[in-house]
Amino acid sequence: MHVKYGFSHEQIAKMQHFSLEQSIEAYKERMDEMDRQIAYMTYLRHRLKDDYVLMNKAAVNSDIYEKNSLDLRYVLYKYGEKLLQEPERLLQVKEFLYNSPELQHIYMIPKEEIEKGRFTIYCGIAVKEEHVEKYSLKTNDYAGHYTAKPSVMGISRVPAKLSLMSEKSDDEVRQIMIGKHITYMKEHNFKVAGDVTGIVISKAYEDEEEMLYVLMCVPVTAK
Repeated sequence: MHVKYGFSHEQIAKMQHFSLEQSIEAYKERMDEMDRQIAYMTYLRHRLKDDYVLMNKAAVNSDIYEKNSLDLRYVLYKYGEKLLQEPERLLQVKEFLYNSPELQHIYMIPKEEIEKGRFTIYCGIAVKEEHVEKYSLKTNDYAGHYTAKPSVMGISRVPAKLSLMSEKSDDEVRQIMIGKHITYMKEHNFKVAGDVTGIVISKAYEDEEEMLYVLMCVPVTAK
């Protein structure tokens, strides 16, 4: 009887000698465990569905749209071709990598860079702000907070090897990453209002090259 409820063979062997009270407790623990698994799988399916929808948008090159960006806690580990290796920064990277099961790989281009005509890309990792408490994540001064902002969003196709981007001019990189966004912003009289972010959605091997599909988010405000 116990097999169909997912008890392990070891648990079943022990339960052969349980009293009624012990069996009740074992069943309660198993139900609690199943509730946790169901909750996590439900969340995972929602996230899978979100990525599935985004990948389909990428496949048909969907238009740019307006939406609030995600509220993120992030740490950056690379600026252009330079690795950022301060000890406390590396501690924060490890904290997110090892203790958060729901991690996002991101790109970031600070607003100040864009205003100066540059487009050097930071690389980093991020978690949703709500998950800092959910997973009891420790943060230090290298954990930035990216608050949700009204943004122009769309999916861009970029080389997986960022070193290939370093061979291009800032204008060429800008066109690859947010060219469609800039066109939309000009048409709707918007200007950049914050740091530009990109969330990696998927990797694909196309034309003998690894490519990334990235959800690029440009915070905007009316001119």
